Amino acid sequence: MRRSAHPCGTPNGAPRDDMDIELNKLTKVQPGASGCTGLDPNEVVEAILKVRIPGYVPQGVDVRARIDATMFTGTFPARVLQQIEADSNVISVALSKRLRIIG
Repeated sequence: MRRSAHPCGTPNGAPRDDMDIELNKLTKVQPGASGCTGLDPNEVVEAILKVRIPGYVPQGVDVRARIDATMFTGTFPARVLQQIEADSNVISVALSKRLRIIG
């Protein structure tokens, strides 16, 4: 891993070892999965999405950054998560984990 002063790194710039994502293991969120319950329907959530068709963006999703033609990060209201999950053009959705505030 490379060293970075990015906010996702550690205070001394060392890479975080708890941020690795194996993209080939992303799957659709299962109903009742951790982090998917108790969300306010109007809460905006962040996720990594993988789709079948290059350039396709599910309805309700705002693209933040493209990883490649079929994978991107995006935000959307929690109320559309089930709609996105039911979309046959969506291969996987990985919701961002909430981090507790240290203070």
